[in-house]
Amino acid sequence: MNKTLYEIAQEYIDIYNELLDSGGEITDELGEKLEINAENKKVKFENYAKLIKTLEGKLKIRNDEVERLNSLNQSDQKVIDSLRTRLEYTMKLFEEDNFETSLFRFSLRKSEAIIIEDETLIPEKFIKKVTKIVESISKTDIKNFLKENEGNKVPGAVLEKRKKLVVN
Repeated sequence: MNKTLYEIAQEYIDIYNELLDSGGEITDELGEKLEINAENKKVKFENYAKLIKTLEGKLKIRNDEVERLNSLNQSDQKVIDSLRTRLEYTMKLFEEDNFETSLFRFSLRKSEAIIIEDETLIPEKFIKKVTKIVESISKTDIKNFLKENEGNKVPGAVLEKRKKLVVN
């Protein structure tokens, strides 16, 4: 019978209550229930672990694919930039601002750009001073304070003790 973890846990609680009711005596029936419950739990945990490992594998494959596609995108962008540069160079070489084929129109538009040749020579009035203040809560500092000073509190924070599942 395929049971959920909740059902297995509930059975365990029922068995525990029966054990208390019988004064701690493990009857043959309770012993059998304990064995079945333990086996169900073992199978369920193994199935969960298999699913976790499968999903972690899929996640890794997708992340690797994202990296591969990003690399291809960067490569394609370099080719696009190179092709545009060659077209632009050729139009300038032939002193053409416009050029047409049966499918496309090419044109060189006028634009302006500031090239900074030496930042140290730029007058002060053109330099913007930006001060950024970033506030962040240091969870590490709070954790260390609470651990070192047991009984003390930090308003708005609580040290919660947890257990994290590790599947190997």
